Amino acid sequence: MAASRPLRKLPGAGGFTLVEIMVVVVIAGILAVIAIQEVRRIEINSRSSRVANDLRIFAGGFAAYAQQFGTYPPTTLGGVIPAGMAPFLKTSNWTLPSAIGGYFAWESNVTIAGKHYNGCILIETYNGNSVTTDKDQLTDLDKRIDDGNLSKGSFFKQNANHMVYVVD
Repeated sequence: MAASRPLRKLPGAGGFTLVEIMVVVVIAGILAVIAIQEVRRIEINSRSSRVANDLRIFAGGFAAYAQQFGTYPPTTLGGVIPAGMAPFLKTSNWTLPSAIGGYFAWESNVTIAGKHYNGCILIETYNGNSVTTDKDQLTDLDKRIDDGNLSKGSFFKQNANHMVYVVD
């Protein structure tokens, strides 16, 4: 029987070098940063689309109410459906927090910053649920339904936790 010889390692056949490991870690980090930014962009787009859609549907409901009754319903607090609006609105969408936080509210015959409006849908802080202060989120929403400027137009920021969408 022949004696077995011990296996010899070839030179350079060891594990990964520190440089190779660091290159892989750096590449993985860069990919993670890109993925996180993309996920954030998708989240912002999703929330903006949902709120813009809700506002358009609600505005249509208030316009239908005004056409049928000749006036807008009375002002309400956040999360409370205005009197007589139940047939014109999907109740659950109005009474739950919006996708950007806060609750939907209605104001009729209101003056904001010296300008009179017949009817406005508000997204406001109410019952401890505040509206987002994420400027990217609010600007994206404004671009979808207005002019992209949060200080003017039919959708604007009245104060830190109070967004206004002008219906009429």
